[in-house]
This record gives sequence, C-alpha cells and structure tokens, in this order.
Amino acid sequence: MGGILIWEYANPHIPFEIKGDQAFDRGDYADALQCWIRAKDRSGQPGQLYKKLGTVYLKLSNLDRAEICFKKALEKTPEDIDIQQQIIRIAVVRGDTATAGNLLSKLLRYHDSNPDLLMLSGDLAMLQAEFKTAEAAYEKAAVLLPGRIRPKLKLAICFQEQKKTFEAERLVTFCRTQDIKAPMDLMLAADYYVLAGNNTRAERYFLMAVDSDPGNLEFKTRLCLFYRVAGKVKKAAAYLKKIVVEHPENTGLKMMLADFYLTLEDMAETEELLAQLGQTSKDAPGYHLLMGKFWLFKGRYSHAVSYLKTALDKNYGLVSAHYLLGVAYFAGGQGKLAEKAFIQALMLDPDHTESIFAMAALNYKRGNYGLADQYADRFIDQDSSSAQAWKIKGLCALGRGDTSGAIDFLSKSWFLEGDASTLFFLGQAFESQGVVQPALKAYQQVLEDVPVMYPALYAYARLASNQNQIWRILEKIDALVDHDANPGVYYVKAKICLGLKDYIRCQAYINKVLAGKNISGQIFLLQAALFEAAGQKDDVEKTLIECTTKLPQFVGGWLKLSEYFVQKQRISDAIHVLERALTSFPDHPKIKGNLAWLLLEEEKEFDRALDLARTAYDRLPGEAWLMDTLGWAYYHKKIYSQAEWMLEQAEALMPKNGMIQYHQGMVLYRRGKLFQAKTKLESALGFDSLDTRHRDDAENLLAGLNGEKVSKDDEVGNLIFNPKAAPALDLNFQTPSLTDEDEDILKPDWSNMD
Repeated sequence: MGGILIWEYANPHIPFEIKGDQAFDRGDYADALQCWIRAKDRSGQPGQLYKKLGTVYLKLSNLDRAEICFKKALEKTPEDIDIQQQIIRIAVVRGDTATAGNLLSKLLRYHDSNPDLLMLSGDLAMLQAEFKTAEAAYEKAAVLLPGRIRPKLKLAICFQEQKKTFEAERLVTFCRTQDIKAPMDLMLAADYYVLAGNNTRAERYFLMAVDSDPGNLEFKTRLCLFYRVAGKVKKAAAYLKKIVVEHPENTGLKMMLADFYLTLEDMAETEELLAQLGQTSKDAPGYHLLMGKFWLFKGRYSHAVSYLKTALDKNYGLVSAHYLLGVAYFAGGQGKLAEKAFIQALMLDPDHTESIFAMAALNYKRGNYGLADQYADRFIDQDSSSAQAWKIKGLCALGRGDTSGAIDFLSKSWFLEGDASTLFFLGQAFESQGVVQPALKAYQQVLEDVPVMYPALYAYARLASNQNQIWRILEKIDALVDHDANPGVYYVKAKICLGLKDYIRCQAYINKVLAGKNISGQIFLLQAALFEAAGQKDDVEKTLIECTTKLPQFVGGWLKLSEYFVQKQRISDAIHVLERALTSFPDHPKIKGNLAWLLLEEEKEFDRALDLARTAYDRLPGEAWLMDTLGWAYYHKKIYSQAEWMLEQAEALMPKNGMIQYHQGMVLYRRGKLFQAKTKLESALGFDSLDTRHRDDAENLLAGLNGEKVSKDDEVGNLIFNPKAAPALDLNFQTPSLTDEDEDILKPDWSNMD
C-alpha cells in the first residue's frame, strides 16, 4: 500500500489521465476532457495526451480546439499517421481542399496501400465532385478491408451521387445483412438514405448512431441539421433545446438554436438567446452574423448591413455573411452593392446555391435575361429539381419573347411544384403565343387554387372580355364577394369593372372601400382613374390633392399628382408637388429622378438636377428612364462623354425608345459625331413616343445636317445648338388598367436560409 501511495505521489498526473480514459470509454466526454486538461501539463507523453484531447474535442463538435490539439500532438510525434489523418479529416470537413490535398499527397507517397488514407482520398475527391476518382479509392479500400462495412458504405454514397441507384442500393443491402453497428457506420448509412431521399430510414439510422454513442455531440448536432433540412424545424429546435440545457456553456449550440428560432420566426426566443450570446460572444463573427440575420427578419436593413459587415471584418471568409449582406442590400434597394456581395460569395464558394439563385433573380429583375438564364442553368446543374430555377428560365424566355421556350420551362416548374404563380405565368405564355383556351384554362385553375390572386383575375378578365365572355368575369366577381369582402377585394373588383368600362359598378365598389376606416392610397388613385376615364377632369385633381392631404406618407399620391400636372403642362405646379414630397421622402429615387427631369425641362438648376439624378441612379441603377435622365443632365452640364456612355446603357435596356435616341442624337451632335447623330435622330423620328416639340427640334437639326454633307468621319465639334430638353419621365403610377399588374414572385426569401 505504501508503495502505491509513493507511486501516486511521485506521478500525480497519472490518475487524471486514467480517469479521463475511463470517462471516454463510458462516453462521458465532457468529464474526460476535464481530466485530460488537468493532466496535460504533467504528462510524460504530451503528444499522446494532446491526441486524446483532439479526439474528445471532435466528439464534442469543437473543430477549432480539436485542430489545435492535433497540431500540438504532431509537433511532439511528427511521424504519427493517425494524427495526420485527423488533421486531414478536419480540413475535408471544412472544405479546405488545398490543405487536405497537400497533406494527403505527402502521406500517400509512402503509404499508398493504407485503407484509411485511401478512404480519406475518396472523401476529398467527393468534395471536389471527382466521383470516378473517389469510386476507385473506395473500391481499393474495400478490397484491402474485406470485413469492414465503412468503405462499402462510402462507395454506395459515391454511387448514389452519380445516380447509380441500382449499384448503390445493392451495396447498402449487403451492408445491412452484415449488421451495421459501429457509430460512424450508422452515420454513413444515415447519410446514404438522406441522399436517396428516404428520410424515414435516414432518421432511424441517425437515432441509432446517437443511441450507440450518446455523448457524441457531433452526432446530435447532425441529427438536428437533418431535421431542419427535412423541413422539421420545430422538431430540430425542440431537440436542440434539450442539448443546450445539457451543455449551457456551448455558445455554438446556442447560435444554432437562435438560427432555428429565426427560421420559425419565434422572435421572443431568438432575442433571449441573442441577449445571452451578447454577454459571452460579442466578439465572435457568428454572433454578428446572427444579429445581421435577425435584423433582416425585422426589416431593418441598415442594421443588418452594419452587423454583417462587422462579421466579415472579423472573418472575411464567411460565405453566408456575404450572401446575407447581398440580400440586405437588395431588400434596401441597393442593387449594385447587392450584386457585389453575391459575386464575392461566389468567389469564395463558386457552388454557393443561394448566391447563384440570387444572381439569377437579380439579373432577371434588371431585364438581363441572358445572364439570368446562365445563372439559372448553373443552379439547375446542382439541383435539377428546383422549380424556382426553371421558373426563372421560363420568365427569362418570356422576357425575350421566346414563348415556346417559356411554355416548356414553366410547364416543368409547375410539374415539379404545382405553384399557382407559375401556372399564372404559363397562362401568360399561352396568351402571348395566341393560344387563348389554354390560357383561359390556366387562369381558371389559378383562381380555383388561389381565388384572390389579383394579377390572375385581371388577366382572366382581360382575356375573357376579349372573347366576349363578360358573364364569366361577372361570375368571378360575384364568387370573389362570397369568398372575401375585405377592402382589398373590393379594390380588385372596382379595378376590373373599370377595365370593363362599367363605371357605375366601379364607383359602387370604391364607395364600399371609402366607407371603411382604413383607406389605402391606392383607392384614391383608382378613384382618380375612374374620374379620368369618365371625363370628370376637375375631380381628378381634387381626388389626388385629397390623397396627398389625408395620406401624406403615401408616396404614390405625390408621384401621381405631379404626373397629372405634367400632363396638363403645369410644370411649375408639378415641381412644387415634388419639392414638398422630397421633404417627407428625402431619399426616394423616383421623386428625385422625376424632379431632376422637371428641372431639366424648365432648363434651370442644372447642378441640382445632376445631383438629384445621380443619387437616384445610385439607388435604382437598373432603370433605363433614370439612365436617360442622368445622361441628359450630363448633357446640360456639357459632360458629353459621360452623357454618351450613360445613354448607351439606357438604350441597351430600351432599344426602341424614341426619346432616348433623340437624346443620343443631341449628345453625338455636340461631340461632333455628325453621321452618328444624324442616324440616331432619324431613328428617333420613327417612334410615335417622341412628342411634337422634340420632333420639331430633331427635324430642324436634321435639315441643317443634311445640308452639311455629313460623312462618317466628320469630327466637326464647333456647331452650337441648344434645344429644349425633356428626358423620359417615370410613369410608374399610370392610370390603372387591366394589364399593368404583375406578381413580384422573385422578392428574396431568406426566411429559410442557413
């Protein structure tokens, strides 16, 4: 006994290491970690103890600490292959293919028949989508380990990735006959069934893996992530909440739980967790990433941008932070910054599906159908079952006028998801192709599924009225009354009646809305449109003034009133309206852009007009009318090179706009490019959209040019001509009609993003 006491006294660290070994064997990894931490400073074999610490940190799902410990272990025992394999595994899990590849190639140089290294080689090849290489590595490992299930399961997963369903299922069936028992093998079986789309069996194997190693936090975390991907977010959150209670010090688990609560839009639970994390993890990039996402859900985009930028300052490699920053910019109307953020995400991860889809949607919104189509194809290459990607391809085809292609793509999207909005666009494609009955049938089906989808109702009404089937429209209106009688529905019915020129019925529905408590600005605009259609001109102005008086925060009222004054040639009144609107909406791009146009129309305050147009363009960089206004402002400031470039961008988006071509002709004339100026002005005269005054100016200038013996090479730059200017006004708030509605289906949806 005395000898034992002397031995323990002389080697006080041994009991802690032994206790740690015992705790690890029984699956109590947290206890094992504490024992080994107490033993490490006095260990006679620090390399082996660091190796144990790395292993237990992996069990506790802490890759950073595991990697540090394995690297310290490797410093003590640089020839240990097992430690090197663990470092490679961590690099593979993180997607660091360069590090993993370098380390692995060095080991395989001397150990090319090591089955564990071969499996790691297969894992790395899988990560790089080199399936044939992975397949060969797994097959070789399976031959070297005939009694092991693991290489066969990895090979089955490789087959499943290549859609070799028969070979994959045959291998997994064989493995099941051999009784899959080892925890890691059970996890591989679960992964296989996730890929195969069999969530029931996948869940069973996940649970078996957790039961076989209940202290393994990585297994429990992966089960939570499985529940989330499978659409069982409530179940994932409930399960993770129990784990957080067991590991209250684990901030990573709390961040994951907060993310789950955000997905469930449970803001109370989210805020409580974020408050806790703010006390313990305020400097962590993940905390700022979560806060950015939280403010995105709240609709506070500037707050979201601030937190996401901080997250990237701390860790620029966070792909999801770049993506969410793009979403925040896009939601805040900053398209150029959004595009830059999405592209940065794709530079870091070329296969980041959310950013690929975002770029497809962003370019579709801009009317850049070719680029949007390319991004949609990239997305489909990764997930051919994505209904949304096929929908974007269909919408791009519609935008290009390719109705046959649109029908094919939209049909595929609808087959995959059965989405009502896809069917609506399919109806539009049929209508564009002149196929009336399928279009009517599509709209009818949409209205059966979603009776209050207003764009479909408008489209159905327009098409049915063209076919002299007014009774069908009236039926739909009456059915809508029975289905819902809220103010929004009355507005829709009034608008349809306006399109049918049933003014009495239209006024009756408008009166029902006006009799309520909550009156929207749109009903005033519809009332003004009704007065205009009915020839009650004086009442139009009174209604719009009433709108801006009663609802001063409704920007559409100010824009419509200024447009009304422009149509009446009361330019000073229009400017006065927009000046008043600017005090309430100092950053609104349409107010700024239209005010810039009017100042140019009046040929005054050119400096201010340029400033207004430039800041409006920064907010809406993809709008042709703003490009035209900004280009025309540059023209008046005699910055002709910038004017020419900006007007070229406008023409690229709207190649058949007479006003843009007139402006281009004037700029080219002032730059001395007389032949090009003549061509543009002649082209501008071919469009009815060019008003009488500008048509006269163009004809007068052309008369002079035709008498000048103009040639392509003419570079005369001293001719002076200063016409009255009138860039295109944004007529976004036109009189409502049956064709001016469209559904905004491509608004970014980040409620389910990781």
